Amino acid sequence: MTNLEDNFSKMSLDGNDKNSHNIHKLPVCSHSLPGKKYQGGSIRFNSFVKPSKTHFSDLYRTSKEVATYHLGNLNINTDPTIEHTKGVPCLKDDICQIAGKSLLDSKKYKAKYIGADLFKDYEKYHAMEKEPLHDPISCFKYIQYYDKKHANEKKKYGMDKEFVIITSRHHINDLVLAPFKKISDPEVSVLLTYLGDNRILLSQDYAHEPPDWRENKQFYNSMRKIVNSGFAFEDLVIKDYTSSKLTPSLEEQQKKDPSITNNYFSVVENDISPKLTILLRSEMDGYNPLTNSYTELKCFTRLNMGSPFHRQKLLKTWVQIGQLPNSDLLVGSRDTQTGLLNDITWFSRDDLVTKCDSYYSPRLRFHQNTTPTNASAWYYHVLSAITSLTRDYLKKTPKAPSSVPVPFRLIVEKNRTITLLPLKKVPASVPIPDFYYKINVTESESSSPSTKR
Repeated sequence: MTNLEDNFSKMSLDGNDKNSHNIHKLPVCSHSLPGKKYQGGSIRFNSFVKPSKTHFSDLYRTSKEVATYHLGNLNINTDPTIEHTKGVPCLKDDICQIAGKSLLDSKKYKAKYIGADLFKDYEKYHAMEKEPLHDPISCFKYIQYYDKKHANEKKKYGMDKEFVIITSRHHINDLVLAPFKKISDPEVSVLLTYLGDNRILLSQDYAHEPPDWRENKQFYNSMRKIVNSGFAFEDLVIKDYTSSKLTPSLEEQQKKDPSITNNYFSVVENDISPKLTILLRSEMDGYNPLTNSYTELKCFTRLNMGSPFHRQKLLKTWVQIGQLPNSDLLVGSRDTQTGLLNDITWFSRDDLVTKCDSYYSPRLRFHQNTTPTNASAWYYHVLSAITSLTRDYLKKTPKAPSSVPVPFRLIVEKNRTITLLPLKKVPASVPIPDFYYKINVTESESSSPSTKR
């Protein structure tokens, strides 16, 4: 048993982690179901884990890419060195050379990019619509492929697991980062749907979505340059690629340049224990053929690790690239006032852990104490809560048909209470494709009150 698997196995909801120190209990994890009320439990959790000299950079026991998804096509078990270059936005040759280089050695590769105006022509960029980012269709298509391939063996995807969680990457990000938000931030809410066959779907909860900042015209106009500088940075470092996701019409862009790529997704199978698999879909910013790895692209002001906001941004990025088997980070540092690019810095996952978990970083209150150590412990707690509550439901309703989805709302409240609310009807927004199984969904949804103690 690996250390990661052993740590997860200890995150049972019975509060019996004897290896913890300076512990306080998390609020009770509670839920209720129609006609039933079940009491969950709490786990002991160290809010202020002292950074150690030994770090870990992986969230999962094993992680592998099982498919890619681009322009509606699912490519199974694609060799990154051959197939990915046909669709994925590749980094420019000199930018690829920065990976793994020291600051001195990388200087000659990035020199010509320094001083680029990332605020220039910012009006041409437009943020991608939300629906494509939320849609896990690529995961469902992979499950469909797998089930058809093994139909003669009567083997279904995930049948050797206790649970498979199907999700888009940003739902994992939201759940992991929930306890590190500001008190003024809204609680985290996602829809959880049990699909049968040990499969759980996480999807966007539009009914509890925070206000879209783009709808505030005054704020939008003031922030647009800053937000779109990230898109400009992508255009700067990607080879023969225009960020078509930022233009009004993908079709119009493709007419001008058939080589333009958009919405390139990686479908990844992450095992956190022999009994639990996370099948998720992630949008890829770039690909480095020299290192055979995906590269997350970010554009920040110069990082200040004494700032809780900057540390949260860096932790979020660590969580993002941690969902992939082989990935790293490229950060473009810009001047806040002028928008000029000051530097380009490469980080491995180990580099991010060292930077975020530094012993010399100021100790902050837990909701801002943004370290990978705390984030990992919290993530395992969330997964333990999800699986425990779902397991409890299945024990109480053994005759529930596998062809009828059972909807819930999963909420992480500001005091870090995890609540599972049953819904009477499957919300229409739950992205279950027609080919998976036909169901009747309605626009309205309602829930029974939960029990909290």
